[in-house]
Amino acid sequence: MSIEARKKIVGELDIKSTHESMIAVINQAADDPPRAWPADLNPMFTSKALAGSAVLPTEGVKRMRDILSELKDSRILLYGAGRHTIELLPVINEFRDSIVGVIDDATGSIGATVGDFPVFPRTHAPQLIADHVVISSHIHEADMWSHRGEFERAGMKVHRLYAD
Repeated sequence: MSIEARKKIVGELDIKSTHESMIAVINQAADDPPRAWPADLNPMFTSKALAGSAVLPTEGVKRMRDILSELKDSRILLYGAGRHTIELLPVINEFRDSIVGVIDDATGSIGATVGDFPVFPRTHAPQLIADHVVISSHIHEADMWSHRGEFERAGMKVHRLYAD
């Protein structure tokens, strides 16, 4: 297997295409606005548990379950296709009949899935006919909250998990 893997790598990869791919990733990262890491969060992403990692605070599971329980008879969009949402999939799947899809700002997430929920650009939210948007991020919640007017103008109520 290792001989075949080496043949594949040597046959399909070259320094020029690898270099171009790396430059494209760096340019995409450079084009994104800078974001400060919250000083009160541990920067390690090592938790295998459902809650308690840097992206999913210990209270995240309860907060997501509470808000989805409250909204269970509605059509809900989750805002955020990142690690926070992925770690919360066991809770989110309990309410899957209410979830319309996931919206995100990162172009690399669009067209993908989180679990088996499709990911749409934030700008498509009004066309998805949802009643509520639940922000599924701890680290970027404030930035995502700043876009709430777009959803509210479309008749959707926006919910934060962490801001009181």
